[in-house]
Amino acid sequence: MTADKYFYIVDRLKFIFKNKGYQVSPAELEAHLLSLELVDDVGVVGRPSERFGEVPVAFVVLSSLGRDRDPSEVKDAIKFSVQRAKVC
Repeated sequence: MTADKYFYIVDRLKFIFKNKGYQVSPAELEAHLLSLELVDDVGVVGRPSERFGEVPVAFVVLSSLGRDRDPSEVKDAIKFSVQRAKVC
């Protein structure tokens, strides 16, 4: 909220980004992450990378089942459900 009590809604600038030459859909990665019982909510964006173009970054809200687990389990789980190029 601004000093004048205005809210600004921010959304993705684009719905596809390139990682290692592949087109990556943040919505696709979000759907895969949301299918995990460890995840309650997620948002995926592309972060600029000189080496790869953009790399996916996921902001994850863990479920009650996931809170006591190692966060790397989420990354390991998604590696099995999407192309290798889409997970860094």
